[in-house]
Amino acid sequence: MMFPRAPTWACRLAVLSLLCAGCGDSLSSLDVVRRQIAAMQLSPDFGRRGNTLQTTATLDESLRQALLELGVYPTEVSFGEGTHLKSFTTEENGDLTMVIFISPLAREGEREPTLLFLGDQDSYEARGSFWVLPSLP
Repeated sequence: MMFPRAPTWACRLAVLSLLCAGCGDSLSSLDVVRRQIAAMQLSPDFGRRGNTLQTTATLDESLRQALLELGVYPTEVSFGEGTHLKSFTTEENGDLTMVIFISPLAREGEREPTLLFLGDQDSYEARGSFWVLPSLP
């Protein structure tokens, strides 16, 4: 059995109407969340493929103060594809100590690890630089 096709313009209009109606409220809520970006220093700032290492993130002083006032912890920690966060702890001075595993198949080269902190009205992101080196024979 064949059904008659609706005119193409009618289908496009219906899809456009649904898209516009569904996006209206969610777009306006983006104004409420602001992301502030700050630098972080990692020590050490490199690791070898196939190894587990401990690195310490020292946050920018202005970000550290804001986080201490809000009392928030990272909600997302990312060193990129091929890395896995095993654990992290917060030190008394506000630094974060992380233990990460770098897969033997991880892409070598520079990464931009990020730590994301979510507050009530704002979100904060700390960005650093990290190098994945080849494994030793």
